[in-house]
Amino acid sequence: MASKSIDFNNLYQQSFPVKLLVCILISIVILVFGYIFFYKEQYEAWQSKKADEDTLRAEYTKKVGIATKLPILTKELEELQAAFALLLKQLPTDAEVPNLIQELNQAGSNNSLQMTNTTPQPVKPDGPVEILPYAISTKGSYEQLSKFAKDVGGLSRIVVLDNLNVSADKDGKLLFKANANTYKAAENWPPKEENKQ
Repeated sequence: MASKSIDFNNLYQQSFPVKLLVCILISIVILVFGYIFFYKEQYEAWQSKKADEDTLRAEYTKKVGIATKLPILTKELEELQAAFALLLKQLPTDAEVPNLIQELNQAGSNNSLQMTNTTPQPVKPDGPVEILPYAISTKGSYEQLSKFAKDVGGLSRIVVLDNLNVSADKDGKLLFKANANTYKAAENWPPKEENKQ
């Protein structure tokens, strides 16, 4: 039915379908304006809060999972700290370092090798330990050098060979150069925590 045939002054006299149509149109207009002016802002705020709730719920679930594992992790941390302290005790002290160099030379002489060089290099701090590198060189046969390297691995304290360089000289002997690294506990470890005020 065309709107020009509807007399809004006498709307109550119109037929039921016309009244129904007008009521539906008025309801739609009210709902649209109500949504635009009132509900839209609240709906967007609700959506934002819902997203925040989902984020907070995920964080809560994660933290609950961590909290339930906390006693186990604390115990593991204590065990690691105890093992680490034991390892630090196995590192040589300043007084033992000369003995280690002597043991290194002894490993060479046990394999009929003469250490041609044992030069201390600058100390390298590495967290809880300090690396004490020594540049070493010797010459001999392959078998002598391999037994020497094996003997170094069996010394009383930790000594690690790195930067290995093997070359043949004019006599057919192998010239062996390497860094022999030993380690000692750092003097200022663990670092003292500053009091936080």
